[in-house]
Amino acid sequence: MKTWQEMGFQREITRDGSLTLKTEGTSSEAMHHSGGALEETLFIYGEPLREIFSLLPKARIFSLGLGLGYVEFVTAAQAILAGKDFEIVTMESVEPLSQVLKAFLRGDLSDGEIKSDLENVLGGVSEKTGVSKDLLFQELGRALNEGRWDIRGAFGEDSVPEGRFHGIMYDAFSSKTSPLLWTEEFLSNFWGACANEDSLVSTYACTGNLKRSLKKSGFQLDARSGFQGKRSATLGRRGIFISPRDS
Repeated sequence: MKTWQEMGFQREITRDGSLTLKTEGTSSEAMHHSGGALEETLFIYGEPLREIFSLLPKARIFSLGLGLGYVEFVTAAQAILAGKDFEIVTMESVEPLSQVLKAFLRGDLSDGEIKSDLENVLGGVSEKTGVSKDLLFQELGRALNEGRWDIRGAFGEDSVPEGRFHGIMYDAFSSKTSPLLWTEEFLSNFWGACANEDSLVSTYACTGNLKRSLKKSGFQLDARSGFQGKRSATLGRRGIFISPRDS
């Protein structure tokens, strides 16, 4: 398949020139803000990832929602800039997205719209972070081949990843589309099972359930503005990521 439409997606180019997708049939919710997929990723997740790699010799990152790999490419870029090692566990319920990104990084994706779009994603992250496209491509491909980047299926009560993470990039669909993933009980259980003692949790959302669950799990919350008109976002800090003035 050479087009997103053939794979069941609606393709849109956002105002900053980055690509966003909507799944047809299962959800009408876009995978990113209309202001720009890359800009939103850098705004919500880029700075927490930079902070994680500035303080830790090696970081384990959880990314909920693969999409077109924006979070994963930014993770690799921040690790490269800091000269640090990383592991990523990504969970994505839409299997074709996992398949095409793996094929792209392994050089097995045929020419066409999808390959061109993924090259543009790679180029956008490269331009914004200052890390070369070749280096980003090689580093994520190496992580995939070495098992340091593990792409799994749907996330839920029966499919919580094992182990603990220093960074949790929580980019799930909204509570309307994925109600379970935003309940206080589920979130509290997830932080309890998977958040490292030293960890950051970052998400575009700012709900009562989310904030209560983080506070109950020992996180301190940063007040953050939302992306391009959204009211607010959430960053939870625990352990070494709580600065002395905030403790």
